[in-house]
Amino acid sequence: MIRLSPGILVSSYQLLKRMYEYEDYDVLAQFTRNPSIDGTKTLDVVDTIVACEWIEVIGETAKLSPRGIKIAQNFDSAIKRLMIEDYIRHSTDSWILLIPRGRKECSPYLPPDILACIKNAGLLMIPAADDIVLWWDKQAQFIRKEQELAILELGRIGEKLTLEYEKGRTGKEPVWKSIESNLAGYDVLSILEKGSTVRLSIEVKTSEKPIKIANAYITRHEWDVAIESANHKFYFWQIDGNQKMLATLDTTELQPNIPKDEGEGMWQIVTIPFSKYADRFQLYNN
Repeated sequence: MIRLSPGILVSSYQLLKRMYEYEDYDVLAQFTRNPSIDGTKTLDVVDTIVACEWIEVIGETAKLSPRGIKIAQNFDSAIKRLMIEDYIRHSTDSWILLIPRGRKECSPYLPPDILACIKNAGLLMIPAADDIVLWWDKQAQFIRKEQELAILELGRIGEKLTLEYEKGRTGKEPVWKSIESNLAGYDVLSILEKGSTVRLSIEVKTSEKPIKIANAYITRHEWDVAIESANHKFYFWQIDGNQKMLATLDTTELQPNIPKDEGEGMWQIVTIPFSKYADRFQLYNN
């Protein structure tokens, strides 16, 4: 999708307005009839209104979506904010990840066109009115949820790889505990070795970052379960495309990196760098 700009916003509104006012308006024909709309490339405008789902394309026809109808009827600050919000929902621009930092922190790093759109929508006004605060909070919440979902999906990939690895190692289908409940404190239940009936609990940590900068985040509950279990391992997966690296670690190996409670304080989560166990990673060929 083309990067948002003041020109894209205005031209998108103009095109949506024409579709709203003329029922037989053929937006797809704009590609050949008019190379630009108010100075902006028609292709870029159409790409934006399709990607943001302001129009619905069915075959060779297009019609306004409910959101598109709302935008077509006005072009005030509230509508501009709505359009920027829709762009955030559908774009993969890296600057979007800066939003949870707050508007003051992220503004210096925004591309000029994006910053201009945000200023034109009144989103940097000082002092910030309640509706502006709500807009920023809403976008930050969306980004955090998307990031949490991405982390969860990556975690599931590591857990699936662990199930596959354990079946190959023991010849027995392991139990995927975390898919049923996240209260167990571990992700996979396996056995120590082929032919054994002794249980082995496994906590899985997965990262797509290089080993030298990847981290595992271990909660207090996960650690308490680990040290209370007779047999427990941590599986650190590093995934880079089709290449998968695995380090299998005992609780005793992680112990030196686990903090101690001091006074009345209790730690709740600890960051363990993959790099501390770089020599333990081995290539996994499934």
